[in-house]
Amino acid sequence: MTIKSNAWKFISGINWYLPIGDLYPNIRSGILNYHSISTVNSGLSCEISLDRFRRDLKYLTENFDIVDIPELLTGSIKGQKQLAITFDDGFSNFYSNALPVLQEFNIPATIFINYNFIGDSHIGKIRERHNVKQVSRPITMDREQINGLVDSDLVTVGNHTLTHRNLSAVRDRDILEEEIIGGKRALEDEFGISVDRFAYPYGQYNEIAAEVVRESHSFGVGTRWSLLTENYETHKLPRIGAHTSEKMVRWELSDISHQIRVATDRLSL
Repeated sequence: MTIKSNAWKFISGINWYLPIGDLYPNIRSGILNYHSISTVNSGLSCEISLDRFRRDLKYLTENFDIVDIPELLTGSIKGQKQLAITFDDGFSNFYSNALPVLQEFNIPATIFINYNFIGDSHIGKIRERHNVKQVSRPITMDREQINGLVDSDLVTVGNHTLTHRNLSAVRDRDILEEEIIGGKRALEDEFGISVDRFAYPYGQYNEIAAEVVRESHSFGVGTRWSLLTENYETHKLPRIGAHTSEKMVRWELSDISHQIRVATDRLSL
């Protein structure tokens, strides 16, 4: 762990007990990113417990205005910091664990799905792309569960490519279109929905991939840790990872942490 990350962790601890983030106006909106919500250690990446997730939503609903991504971007509600909730990878525990809590708190969310991995299809590639060796199955949601989400008023299905490929390493536009546009069309054709939301696998992309997303989706989200800036690009939206400690997530959501991060990034250039 670097000196910079140690300092960031130290400050997040101070903010937990003495909310220094509240000393600075909190008006900047953002997007939170979850992956796996489990009652046991499932072996999936970026996992948090179900109890932790419920605590998160209780805190978020008490302190922020939780909205869907389009409303966040249009800023239709003024005067209160807005947050949107997203989930990557379409893990089965979203349906069994996360969804009931979202319904309990009446919170909208977007779930980004890899079409070719639905129902644990291509299990070897699932293990490879998600770096999991020993994990209980099922890993991903099946078609019946996704159809249940399609009928939900709270959850929107988004595209996460066909096979969770690292798009930053692909320069061939035809392959990128197959992964990005192919994933979108497959979800639309099978589930009878319109898919206009995209999440970059691993949060990584090159400019060719970003251009394909811009041409085919209303917006795309990555994993660059930041709240929204004034000049955000709709197909390169940043998100705050929600799998770190509760102390860190609450600190990252504050405007003052955003300003410090921007200032230190400029100094490092």
